[in-house]
Amino acid sequence: MAPPAFVIDCDGTLVDTERLWTTAKRATTEHFGGRWSESLRGMLLGTPLEHCAQLIAEHTGRPRESPAIAEDLTSAFSEILESQPVNAREGAVELLLELAERGIAVAVASNGRAVDVEIALERSGLAEMVGAVRCPAPGLAPKPEPDLYLAACRDLGREPEYSVAIEDAPAGVQSARRAGLLTLGLTSPGDGALDADLRIGSLWPLDIDALVAMLPWRSSP
Repeated sequence: MAPPAFVIDCDGTLVDTERLWTTAKRATTEHFGGRWSESLRGMLLGTPLEHCAQLIAEHTGRPRESPAIAEDLTSAFSEILESQPVNAREGAVELLLELAERGIAVAVASNGRAVDVEIALERSGLAEMVGAVRCPAPGLAPKPEPDLYLAACRDLGREPEYSVAIEDAPAGVQSARRAGLLTLGLTSPGDGALDADLRIGSLWPLDIDALVAMLPWRSSP
């Protein structure tokens, strides 16, 4: 059997930065005259920067100001990322250590800016446990397109059907499934259901043997 790999989302999955993004999104929304709500938070969850800015622009009645909103959101998040604690999510360290012990390669696939993802991984203490990081770039479309997962698998020298993805947002789940990975949806109480192949409530404990035994994965049409 081909060697397996894990490709994992960053914000809200490996690192507890989704709350920081929520703070930044709320600040930007209110700065441009909009009203924050839980329904808006859910709509923005896991979306790439440009799409997120476009949604906020529409929500605030300023559809032509999407570029300015994207700039404001980027600046707000970067300031928060540098000034507030950045913690690994519960179970992330245990999972990555176990995968390393087994010799299973790990990559991160994130819709965030590469510089922000690298800072988040470094400040949370996870950077040394990750073999590759892929973020949107010229020629690499953001999630829900499959590009980031396919590129991460290539970086690790693994085939997608022998790889496991862990995601916490619908766009990420769709991206990983379209790339052909076995997809685990990480959910928290109160979150909506994710259309993942399997659903988990925490990163650890995780039955890695059972997951590897399911490979090569054949996604349902």
